[in-house]
Amino acid sequence: MWIAACLGVAVLVGWASMTIESLFAPLLFFPLLVGVFFGGLALGLLRQCNVGSRAVVTAVLVVGGGVLVVTQHYAHYHQALEEDAALEARLEPWRGAFPEGLPERLEPQRGFFNFLVQQAAAGRPYLYGCTARGVWAWASWGLDAAILIAAALGVVLPALGQPYCTECRHWYRTTRSQRLDREQAQRLAALAGAEVPAVVQSVRVRLLNCQGGCGPTGLVLTARRPEGVFAASAWLDAAARRRAAEILDTAHPPRGEPPSSAAEAPPQPDGEEPDPAGDGDAPPVDGDL
Repeated sequence: MWIAACLGVAVLVGWASMTIESLFAPLLFFPLLVGVFFGGLALGLLRQCNVGSRAVVTAVLVVGGGVLVVTQHYAHYHQALEEDAALEARLEPWRGAFPEGLPERLEPQRGFFNFLVQQAAAGRPYLYGCTARGVWAWASWGLDAAILIAAALGVVLPALGQPYCTECRHWYRTTRSQRLDREQAQRLAALAGAEVPAVVQSVRVRLLNCQGGCGPTGLVLTARRPEGVFAASAWLDAAARRRAAEILDTAHPPRGEPPSSAAEAPPQPDGEEPDPAGDGDAPPVDGDL
């Protein structure tokens, strides 16, 4: 279902972007914006359909980006056909009166691919006042497609970093996020079998749960320190989850900081994911915390 919906959105976004392109289309920046918008829509659909395969998501986004770009060009082709037909309709009543004073009948476009060949031969304005023609026009279209697909992947793939519950087939989501001082954070870190460094600049704790409530609770603790980012994580059973909730309920924000927002993103380790520390049986989830 998500695959069909994603490809359908690609067609709609491609057709709509053709209209916007006539009003606002800065080179290189426009495909980036379109890609971000397409990625955001695809991510929203993904959350509703709960597709758990990252490989499938990546493949569909790449194919969908290609469909979107082809749709943009086909929309231009369709517009050219309509403009040719409208011009011919305006000239037709005058052909009998002025047979030699009007241009010859317009030759209809001979297919979508031939239209692209003609457009490439005519060239498209590009950077620094240059005109990309022939193979360079095709290359510029390819670059636009690559930027668009990369932007869509950049929106969706980071959001798939959460674990996936194989029982209820839902992605884990952050249900609680809070900043703590070191002493408070150490009480939670003990649940993960870790110890917060003595010198830290800020500490954030997140609790993650699947929507179905069938899996364990994930605990992720990250702390900024002068030499880098410290991270620890663990799966919590029911007793440890209640203990973590009690600690967070009685905790207060670090001195000089406002209360934390649940939507605020925590700092992430540089290039490394924390290894989840198990608390017994393996949780029914796909992916690390």
